[in-house]
Formats: sequence, C-alpha cells, structure tokens
Amino acid sequence: MDERFIAPKTLTHLKKSVGPITACVLGEKNDGFDDKQTKKMQDLIYEIKNDFYKKENASRAENVEYFDSGGYIISKISNLPKFSESFWGCVGLVVSGKSRESGKNISFISHQPPVKVLNQEENGSFFTDLQESLAQMVKLCDDGSIDAVIVGGAKMDIAGNSRYPDVVKTLSLKVKETLGFEPSIINGPKATLITPDGELAADNIYYDTDNKRLYFIRSEVNRKIGNFTGSEVDAHKSEWI
Repeated sequence: MDERFIAPKTLTHLKKSVGPITACVLGEKNDGFDDKQTKKMQDLIYEIKNDFYKKENASRAENVEYFDSGGYIISKISNLPKFSESFWGCVGLVVSGKSRESGKNISFISHQPPVKVLNQEENGSFFTDLQESLAQMVKLCDDGSIDAVIVGGAKMDIAGNSRYPDVVKTLSLKVKETLGFEPSIINGPKATLITPDGELAADNIYYDTDNKRLYFIRSEVNRKIGNFTGSEVDAHKSEWI
C-alpha cells in the first residue's frame, strides 16, 4: 500500500495552542494492507467505525443532520468519530473545532456530488444546510479552534467533463463566507474514476475527532500533490493534468 502523510501548512486562523486537522493519505493500488504501519492504520479505522456504530446504536441515520435524496449528506455536529465512504466524483468537507462547553473536539462532515455545488437549480438547500452547520460550529466552538479540509473529487467525471477546479473553488468560497478562511484541499482529485480492474475508483474518509486525525483512503495517492487552497487551484492544475 502506498501511503503519505500530508503535513498541514501554517494556518493563521488557528490559535497557537490549537493544532490543525492532519491527514494520512493511503492508496490501495491493489496490494492491500500489508506492512505493519498500514495494518495499524487499518485497525484505527476499524476502531473509528466500531466506536461510531457502538455509540449510535448501529444506526448511521442517527448521526445525519441533513439528507437530500439527490445526493448530499451532512452529519450532525458531535464529538463522535465520523466516516463516509464511496466518494467517486463527490467531494467531502471535514470541519472540526473545540467545544466551548465541554472542552472536547467536535466535528461534522459532508459528502456531496459536484452538481450540488455548481448548479443553482440542482443544489436545492445544500448551501443553506451547509451554512447552518458552519454557523453552528462558530457558535459552539472556541475562537481560533476551528479547522476545515476538503477531500475527494475526480479529475474528470464519467462524461469526460473537468469540473473539479470549479467545484473546490466554489465550496471553498462558501466555507470562507462563514468561517473566515479557506479550507485546505487535501491531495487534489483522483486521476481517474476507473481502476485498472475496470471498477469505479472510490475515496473513503475516516475522521478521529478526538485526535483531529483524518484517514483518507483512495485507489492511488497523488504523489506530486500535497495540500492547497481554493484560491491556489489554478496554480496547482499542472500537478494533475
């Protein structure tokens, strides 16, 4: 398995005493979880999922705040671990901060297809729901403790359209409107939606809220790409074109 730790940039929106979300990006590349370090990652991911289901009485629906039949999901804000799987062309957002009331880390995640981000007629209430969750995080969290990252997406969709740059730029701007900063975009888009076996290439994310650690599993890691922001997208296009 190919794996890569994405070190965060200097983040001026966080207090000096607050660490950012850190991401470990792993690429399966058909060789599975073989080495000891990657096996440990697999065990941690299992614990995240197991802890989630145990606390939610085996029901993911209990942890969903907003759901749209057209494709987007926004989780509730809580101190639970979070996960979402099968990001094909979809992009995801992870937002985390420190609760004013409990002193614990809390978070929410979203999972949405490009059409919900780009098409005003198709996105329905997605941005309304997202802004409500972001505003709630601002209300619930200590100042200077909130961080956010964008994950997932594909260089081209099934129809051969390249919508990724516009999707992450738009989502980034919407987040900035409420949080006051652009989220980091982790490891760019998938190079292809189809694996060498002819299957759809999916990204999966698992977020350890307590430790602000994101495990981001994809079919293949973009070795040339670290992290960047929405305003830096055009400067990074050459890394995946």
